Amino acid sequence: MIKKLKFELVLLFLINCFLFSGEMKFTVSGKTNFGNWSSDSVISVEVFNPGKDIEISSVLILDDDYFKKIENANIKIDEFVILITAERTFDSNGLMHFASDERMSTILTPAGLPIEGGTQSALTKRYGYSFNTPLDLYQTVPVSSIEKKDKSNKIKFNLKGKIPDDLPPGIYRLRIDYGIFYKKNLRNLNNLYFPQRATSTDPDCSSYFYSPVIPANGVNIAGKKIDATKIEKRIPWVILYDYNSNGYKGVVAEEDKKYFNLSPRNIIQDDVILPLYYDWGAKASYNL
Repeated sequence: MIKKLKFELVLLFLINCFLFSGEMKFTVSGKTNFGNWSSDSVISVEVFNPGKDIEISSVLILDDDYFKKIENANIKIDEFVILITAERTFDSNGLMHFASDERMSTILTPAGLPIEGGTQSALTKRYGYSFNTPLDLYQTVPVSSIEKKDKSNKIKFNLKGKIPDDLPPGIYRLRIDYGIFYKKNLRNLNNLYFPQRATSTDPDCSSYFYSPVIPANGVNIAGKKIDATKIEKRIPWVILYDYNSNGYKGVVAEEDKKYFNLSPRNIIQDDVILPLYYDWGAKASYNL
């Protein structure tokens, strides 16, 4: 009976270690003008806690076609690059924020007008931007480190960092950017400025991605300890955005107006007033 109990306790311990290891694993894929890519990543924690160490491993997988096409463009890769930053998507009150406020904003004037700003690339001081995020990790690996199997080429990154002691609590996402070095040029996998978002001409071509959301515990600005797993996340909502009203369009929910507003760039915000009838007399209808 005692041996059976010990066996069950050991088995339970192993199951718990497997199910609740605290790791976060995720797989993503993308494409460039030179070919497709995929990535397998592992974050050593599921919750950010101030002052704690963190390890991140990320494997970039490229097929042979990528290397053939990029060589045809007279690009000889010397090194592969990874940049990892941490963006706070929801604050400790559950309100959503953006790394870049563009045509909308969560930063308002006292009168409630939206203030646009931020960067469309990764939030880091490494390339001239004025701000960075609580986690900013960077690594390069030589092209000679590629692990090749059949038509698959694996580039492995392993990074270590520390969560700041004064980490603002909330809900975060890691942004992971891949890039290449050739002839001292730092570019993304699509041979464009590193790091940047996809261009309007190639909206589907990108070499960065976001992790699943990660709760971050800590003490907020009011001195209150925050258990981030209990934060109720709120996304701002807009209705009637497809219709013009005196040059302005879109109605923001009353609950969101204190911290969110639209920035259409064509007229100061006004009330949206839509006609009840069309010009030909029929009753108008609208999609929310």
